[in-house]
This record gives sequence, C-alpha cells and structure tokens, in this order.
Amino acid sequence: MTKLRIDLWYPALDAEQLDEVTTSLRLELADAGISSTPAADDEPPPAGARAVDPAAIGALVVAVTAGVTLLRETLTLVREWRTRRPGVSVRLKFGDREVELTGTSAETEARLVEAFLAESERD
Repeated sequence: MTKLRIDLWYPALDAEQLDEVTTSLRLELADAGISSTPAADDEPPPAGARAVDPAAIGALVVAVTAGVTLLRETLTLVREWRTRRPGVSVRLKFGDREVELTGTSAETEARLVEAFLAESERD
C-alpha cells in the first residue's frame, strides 16, 4: 500500500484556523468516499516530543490501495478544493514524487497534476 501525503499551509493562518481548513478538506474527501487520517496519527511523535508540530496540523494521509484511479480521484478533489481557497498551498507527496500547488493558474495546476499522475502510472 502506498500513501499519499497532503500538506496544507497558509502563512496567514494560525494553528486553529489551519486545523479548520484541514478538517474541511478531510470532510470533502470523506464525502467522496476517500478515507484520510491526520498525518500525526500515521507517524509516531519523535522521542521526547511534548507538543504537536504545527506542520502536522495541516497534514493528511490517504492510503492508496486501489491503484492510480483512487490517486487520480483524490488529486482532482484536492485541486478543486484548493481553487476555492486561493491562499492555501498544497504539497502532495506520493512515494518519491512530490508536487506543490501554490497559487498558479488553474491550467498550470492541471498540467502539474497530470504530469504527477503520469509519473505515478509508470510505476
């Protein structure tokens, strides 16, 4: 099973607001039948850690077990979700591949996601 990590960030948001944004994406994924977990649940905290890493607040993990079809559906949903939140940037990591959606045009983002998917399909 391969995991898709989704990292969200927006410099103007505090931790609580970032949590709300992350929850909204998680709910949209769930509405589409795509299960995700907070990245903090997927990775144990470092030894001696006493607080939540702020970067972990905006991170989700999707287990991609149904191949490229589920990956495509997830990436399409995330890209559409992000267009409704223009200030939020998204980093998608799948295996050793990574792509960032950071406020470029919708056409550019579509090309980036398609290239990302094409690379994933070759594996």
